[in-house]
Amino acid sequence: MKQGLWILSVILWASLATAGGLDPGLVVRLSSLNPGEEISVIVHLKAQADLIMFRPDQQPAMVAELHRVADGTQPAFLARFEGKLKAVGRFWIYNGFVCTVKREAILDLASQPEVDFVCENATVHLADYESSPGINTIEWNLRKVRADSVWRQRGYTGQGVVLGIIDTGVDADHPVFGNRWRQQDGWYDAINGQSTPYDDNGHGTFAMGIAVGAGGVDTIGVAPQAQFIAAKGLNAGGGGTFAQLDSCLQWYAYLAGIGRGAAAVINAWGGARSETHFWQGCRNLQLLGTNLAFSVGSGGPGPGTVAAPGNYSCLFGLGATDNADAIGSFSARGPAPDSFPWDSSAAWLDPQWGTRSPNHHIKPDLVAPGVNIRSSYNSHGFATMSGTSWGPPHLVGAIALIKQKNSFLTPAQQWQIITSTCDTFSWGNPYPNQSYGWGRLNCLRAIDATPSGVEAEASPTLQEALHLSVSPNPMRERCVFSMGSAHGASNTVRLYDATGRLIRCLLGKGSLPWDGRSEQGKRVPNGVYFAVPERGEGTGAKIVVVRQEDSR
Repeated sequence: MKQGLWILSVILWASLATAGGLDPGLVVRLSSLNPGEEISVIVHLKAQADLIMFRPDQQPAMVAELHRVADGTQPAFLARFEGKLKAVGRFWIYNGFVCTVKREAILDLASQPEVDFVCENATVHLADYESSPGINTIEWNLRKVRADSVWRQRGYTGQGVVLGIIDTGVDADHPVFGNRWRQQDGWYDAINGQSTPYDDNGHGTFAMGIAVGAGGVDTIGVAPQAQFIAAKGLNAGGGGTFAQLDSCLQWYAYLAGIGRGAAAVINAWGGARSETHFWQGCRNLQLLGTNLAFSVGSGGPGPGTVAAPGNYSCLFGLGATDNADAIGSFSARGPAPDSFPWDSSAAWLDPQWGTRSPNHHIKPDLVAPGVNIRSSYNSHGFATMSGTSWGPPHLVGAIALIKQKNSFLTPAQQWQIITSTCDTFSWGNPYPNQSYGWGRLNCLRAIDATPSGVEAEASPTLQEALHLSVSPNPMRERCVFSMGSAHGASNTVRLYDATGRLIRCLLGKGSLPWDGRSEQGKRVPNGVYFAVPERGEGTGAKIVVVRQEDSR
């Protein structure tokens, strides 16, 4: 009888996984648990805050909306399960919570109408990396990405910009950091709860050195005068649970909401290719203005080996190259998954990410040096290592240089500038592709393509540049929006229905086509719609778009 009930439970779990109630990985895990055994899971609720309705400079309002949605749904839901859940930890960076629960209660949790899906509070790890003896030489990787040319020829060093990291910690007292760790709101420890920075592995110290390290003549970092803050989400062995990493993402979201956030955050950790758990938290942090750079993992050279979150379409994913610009054999290759949420076009940094032919769902976005890199290490020392872990700190350092020149740029605009100025090589043609993405990072070209923030803010032609027109209007199946030119800047057009509900967000350079469909891919009904143009921090006047009957 018990065996029959067990088989029935497995069938029920499988059917719920198919319907979206249980993460497939959790189904496999449950099959190995004994009756009455407990497991830590994360419950994602369906109600999620829609931050796309806010302007990029409205971070306090965004954080308030995240809290409102979480506080308006979680307490009542949890009350129904009082006594059945242990160790409950609530999150607002996405609407969900972590808890410890018996195997038998998981079906009940997953079947609730408010639940999107339930996944195991699993452990993710650092991308694989290898170390070799440290050698004190001029750092080839900084010259390769032209960071030194930016300091000397353009005068940008990252000064005044704050960068972040989620890793094994950082040895903030290392001489290469020169007291540039920001002490106030500068440290969060999700592993051991310590109040001051430390690194019991060395990986985080190495990564932050690539981003900001500088000590006398020994400059090892792309942005040698940037400040940094750090979150420890990985233990001494390089692993961290979903919930621990969620709390780090949420800490950065909190800082963004009080005007103390990081411009960009280094991440060299990841999980399975199809892992969706981190999507909502990463997406919300990007909308709060904090850019995220992830390693795509070291599962190469086979196709489709890029790991999540580095393969998400809403953030930067980086591969690794050597000093001859050859792709590392270990560097994971695309494409990324062609399913939800990857195919949610509102989140795409690349406006053609899911539709470009012949290469679509491209990951990595770009590559940076990752073979035989020398940087800071524990005990105030240095080491030389290889791995895709070292791509993200190069990019985050480059973002510091860009943000020093123009602090108003959104993550999407930074993506456009950086990918459009990458170096490409004949052996990687055509670009973009599933090995190099758009090419190898070039800081000097990126800086030269970045408009001055002061000039953009003071320009008397801003409203002219934001003038929006549409043709045809009325439209049937398709129309095209056009805005004033602004040196190849990224344009945004948000479309609202007559009730004020956002139905579509268009992003790209030049003219923006609309196919009359919502973000969910459904054709919108006939009626009146409002289009609002945006560029950087500016918002233009809305225009009316009328949709009539299809011609077919």
